[in-house]
Amino acid sequence: MMRKMTARTPVRAGSLVVTLFGDLIAPRGGEVAYSGLARILAGFGINDSQLRTALSRLVAEEWLVSTRRGRNAFYSLSQTGRHRTAEAEARIYAAEPGPWNGHWCVALLPPSAAGTRDAVRRPLSWLGFGSIGPQTLIHPRPDPAAIASLLDDLPQDCRPLLVNGAAMQARAARALVRQGWDLDALGRGYRDFLRAFEPLARRAHTLPPGDALAGRLRLVHAFRRLALRDPGLPAELLPRDWVGGKARRFAAGLYSRLRPASEAWIDANLVNSKGKLPPPAATARRRFGGNVSR
Repeated sequence: MMRKMTARTPVRAGSLVVTLFGDLIAPRGGEVAYSGLARILAGFGINDSQLRTALSRLVAEEWLVSTRRGRNAFYSLSQTGRHRTAEAEARIYAAEPGPWNGHWCVALLPPSAAGTRDAVRRPLSWLGFGSIGPQTLIHPRPDPAAIASLLDDLPQDCRPLLVNGAAMQARAARALVRQGWDLDALGRGYRDFLRAFEPLARRAHTLPPGDALAGRLRLVHAFRRLALRDPGLPAELLPRDWVGGKARRFAAGLYSRLRPASEAWIDANLVNSKGKLPPPAATARRRFGGNVSR
């Protein structure tokens, strides 16, 4: 069933591995045997050669660490991988934003970063900052923990200067939003997401554990690509008919229905270098604002 469901929407092996680690493995200690990864990804049409190539690249990029115990290979999140996964989790599974205090965070890239500007801009964009100039990015309320993690990972002379303050003119602030983010394209993506996953939502409660796991990964993988493009702007700066909130509520509800059966499959089938995976951390039950069942 997994292979049939995913044939219409091919996925890159490396990208799906990142989704899998973030959603399934990170809350359970961060390490899993290669055999478990191969079994899950085979259902998405990803063969052994493709998976090994993807894992090698993620190890080279310092997202993952590979170890061996006898004839068995195990993969775990590196320190960088844990940081990036935590930053992504805060955005993918966030609750809907509350009231905004009207303040902005402005990131000014240092002149010394000119030669490596993309290396500094990219992680800021990853955190939802919008670009309004070659050395200036803005965000109305970035996550403080994610900002601290980012600054720790950047060399001292590449760290941006962060300035916080209130905008004097609401109209000017809305103009900056149009300049910094393409909300039209993001809105189209959310509407496509809702249409694509409505059939899965109708039968989610009837799926056996293996298919619930496949559906959960498909859901998170598709929603992740949108959520990581979504800057998480407050309602005061969004269009009146913004579809992002509806898509987030839909994803939360479907995720909650798929999670019990998919967790049962993980309990029964995945192992790390010490044996069965530990139970998921309590933080996993607080995803989407706590609207997630066991």
